[in-house]
Amino acid sequence: EILGRPIAMPPQREAVEEEMCAYISDWKIQGLHPQSITRHLLNLWKGQPGGRLWRQVLSDSKLLSTLSAPDLFKVAREARLSAVCDVDLPEDQQLLTSACV
Repeated sequence: EILGRPIAMPPQREAVEEEMCAYISDWKIQGLHPQSITRHLLNLWKGQPGGRLWRQVLSDSKLLSTLSAPDLFKVAREARLSAVCDVDLPEDQQLLTSACV
């Protein structure tokens, strides 16, 4: 408890993505370019594996103008997850170094 209020858990990043996807879709119908909104999301995955690829997708002007919001976030999510799968595990590093000796 802080100041008599229960501590609320912050939303998960994936939940923020889902909410913002719907928000961007609504504004895109009204003629607003998605980059006006996505630029505020760029730090959502900062410091996380795949975050840079995710930001690159959300910053790509061609993708922003051609894809729907759900498709844009799908591409960004796939890019982020592809990097997560490429993260070297400590046990892999040991195998690599022992193979070199």
